[in-house]
Amino acid sequence: MQSLLQDPLILIFLILFLGSFVGQLKFKGLNLGASGVLLIGMVFGHFGYEIPSVLQNLGLSLFIVAVGLQAGPRFFRMMKSSGIVFGIIGFLVVFIASVTTVIVSKLFQLSAPISIGLMTGALTSTPGLAAALEATQDPIASVGYGVAYPFGVIAVVLFIQLFPRFIKVDLKADLRKTIGPVRHQGSPRSMMIRVEKEEFHKKTLKELRLNRNSSVVISRVIRGDRSFLGRNDTVLLKGDDLIVVGYPEEIERFTKEVGSEETSEVKYADNLKMKRITVEADEMIGKSLPDIKLRAEYGVTGD
Repeated sequence: MQSLLQDPLILIFLILFLGSFVGQLKFKGLNLGASGVLLIGMVFGHFGYEIPSVLQNLGLSLFIVAVGLQAGPRFFRMMKSSGIVFGIIGFLVVFIASVTTVIVSKLFQLSAPISIGLMTGALTSTPGLAAALEATQDPIASVGYGVAYPFGVIAVVLFIQLFPRFIKVDLKADLRKTIGPVRHQGSPRSMMIRVEKEEFHKKTLKELRLNRNSSVVISRVIRGDRSFLGRNDTVLLKGDDLIVVGYPEEIERFTKEVGSEETSEVKYADNLKMKRITVEADEMIGKSLPDIKLRAEYGVTGD
C-alpha cells in the first residue's frame, strides 16, 4: 500500500475519491461539498505525501481556467447590473482581509509569506494561493494557507448553510422567486391556445403580467388571417389564438388561465415568415435571449 501511494496518479485519484466521499457526507443537512477534496489532500500532506510540483501547477491552472470559463462570458454583463454591488462587496472583503492580515502579522511578528498564506486560506482563495506562491517564491505560504483554510471553510458552511436556518430563510424558495424554476419535466413544446376568458379581452401582453417565474412565452398572436408578434404592446381580443412555447406543465397551467387548447393545425399567416437560424457569430455566444433583444432590435421572436 505504501508503495502504491508513491505513485502520483494513484495518490491523486485516491485523494479525489476520498475527498468527494467526505464532501458528500451530511450532518443535519450540512456538508463540505468540493472542499472535502482539499481537506483530504491536507491530511495526506500532513503525513508526508507529496504531489509533484508540475501536477500542482497544472491543477491550479485548470482551477483558474475553469472559473474563468464559467464566469468570464457573463462578467461584463453582470457588471452593468448587480455585478457592481457584488464587485464592491468583493473589494471590501479583500481590503478588510488585507488590513487585518497586516495588523495580525505586525502584532505576532509573522513573516510575509506565511501571512499572505493565512489570508488566502481564510478567504478560501486557491487562485490567491497561486499568486502568493508566485510572488513570494516561498512554499511556507502553503503552510499558512493550510492552517487557515479549514477555519475559512467552516465559517462559509456555518454562514451559508446554517445561518439561513437560524433566521428561518428558505434560500431555494427565494432563488425560485428570483430566477424562476430551474428544472422542468420534459422538453419545451409549442401549443396553440384560444383566448376565451373575458378578463383577457382588450388587454396587452404587458398588462397580463405573466408570472416571470414561468417559462411560457407568447411568440405569436393569430387573429383571422393575420399574425402579430407577441410584444408587450400587442393587444389580445377574445377569440385570438396564441402560439406559446414553454414546458408542458406550465403551458397546461397557462391554458387553464386563458382559455383552451386549439387542436386545429397551427396557422402561418403570409405577413410573418419563419426561418431556422444557426448561431455562429462569436459575439452571440454566452448571451441570453433578453441580452440579444430579438424583438426590440430585430423585430423577430423565437418559436
